[in-house]
Amino acid sequence: MQSEANHRYKSEMFSSMTPQGMAIALVILTSLSAGCSSSAQPKAPALPEVSVAEVICKQIGDTDEFTGRLEAVHTVEVRPRVSGYLQSVHFKEGEIVRQGDLLFQIDARPFQAEVDRLKGRTVASESAAFASAKRFRARRTPS
Repeated sequence: MQSEANHRYKSEMFSSMTPQGMAIALVILTSLSAGCSSSAQPKAPALPEVSVAEVICKQIGDTDEFTGRLEAVHTVEVRPRVSGYLQSVHFKEGEIVRQGDLLFQIDARPFQAEVDRLKGRTVASESAAFASAKRFRARRTPS
């Protein structure tokens, strides 16, 4: 009885289907049966792209990189003995300098002007002293 009821249910189900529904069911069944077959081989995965570099044979030295601060073994504090404007600098920062090396050149014009002024003052003082001595002699010598 149960098989007869089952048969009647299936026949009613297929008789009420439209032709379009039958076509869809056929396509579904065909794709399911094709997926189950072992004759279909899976597609091979695409090959990955790789970059290529040419090999070069050369000598390289061993290197190490460190982070830190460097401090000179000897430091020098430069103090000016005179004031003035710098005319030129004769060393580069970080360069090794020795005792007696010329480091800076100061503009000489203000100093030369002072020397000229003092020379003029000296000449004037000498001429005044000479004139005074001449007058003194003139008074002391009897005429």
